[in-house]
Amino acid sequence: MKKKILIIGGTGFLGSSLCKYTKKKKFNTISVSSHKTKFKKIDKVKYIFCDITKTNEIEKKLNFN
Repeated sequence: MKKKILIIGGTGFLGSSLCKYTKKKKFNTISVSSHKTKFKKIDKVKYIFCDITKTNEIEKKLNFN
């Protein structure tokens, strides 16, 4: 079973670097951010764009089980 990781702010410089690292380690990675990425999107990383202060919106988009 692959490990899962949720990265808040995954479209910024540090977040995108962390996404690249988790991809190399073969994690299931989800990036949540309020802005579109300025960098090239990383394959096999799921990007979700929403306001992180609105928990209801995040729960709907992530489909928590």
